[in-house]
Amino acid sequence: MTGFGSFFSSSRSSTLKTKLRSGLVVDNDSPVMEVLGAIEELDRMIDVIKVFSRLPDVIFFMTTLQEGLSAITIEISQTGLLNISDHHLDSLAKNLELVGDGSPFTAMGREARAFSGLAAALCRRVERCMCTLIDLNCSATGLSDYPSGLQTPQSGLIYISGSTKLLDMLGKC
Repeated sequence: MTGFGSFFSSSRSSTLKTKLRSGLVVDNDSPVMEVLGAIEELDRMIDVIKVFSRLPDVIFFMTTLQEGLSAITIEISQTGLLNISDHHLDSLAKNLELVGDGSPFTAMGREARAFSGLAAALCRRVERCMCTLIDLNCSATGLSDYPSGLQTPQSGLIYISGSTKLLDMLGKC
């Protein structure tokens, strides 16, 4: 996953800050950083699933999921939007169909299924963080500084919700 900004310490306070790709500087405990950090944790958990599954179809599937997460991260850090392209949403829908059929995921292994369940829990955390960010509606310090502000509808939230469902299904294969 690509980085979302550069970390630095403000000389005026002990608060750590991050300068996002948009140029916006936010505290590391801001809602924006909470979303980005949760997505990064989810991305790393998907790496673990890929290691344990060792099945080419599962690895491909997880890689496409990570590409969507990366796209959301880039969009948030550059524009403040929680959006994602229709291409990624279509890819997720196709993967949901595949997992619904059960093949080839039934052979992905006990460990990979267990980590899929954990990744689904991380997805739910990302969802909660995104909802908090949307509920703040630019009222938190720094959020109104985004060039376009935070706007709805948020297709990135739809993608994360679908990812949660998908990872839950994988955990039960």
